[in-house]
Amino acid sequence: MNYTWKESRGSTRVCLDALYGSGLRTDTTDSLGEVIPNGGHVPGYYTINIGVEQDFRLKARRSLKIRFDVINLLDKTYELRDGSGVGVNAAQFGQRRGLFGSLGYSF
Repeated sequence: MNYTWKESRGSTRVCLDALYGSGLRTDTTDSLGEVIPNGGHVPGYYTINIGVEQDFRLKARRSLKIRFDVINLLDKTYELRDGSGVGVNAAQFGQRRGLFGSLGYSF
């Protein structure tokens, strides 16, 4: 979701989103001890991301935008895949907390 405050000299936008993943497929073992390829999945996960953007209107249809985002705000560690499953040979983890900024100029 996002909300924008409009002002005479520009605007401010605040963004918030959440992402849920159910986990990729992985091997599992049945009650007889036999491996079932892609029979299970890694645990689900979620991340929360926030951002803020300030837009400054300049002269003659020109503007300056400054944006700052935090990805994975809670710095949650989560596994995308565990290295088992068909065609998978290595574990993979999701992105840790990231801080990103940008500066844009429209002319």
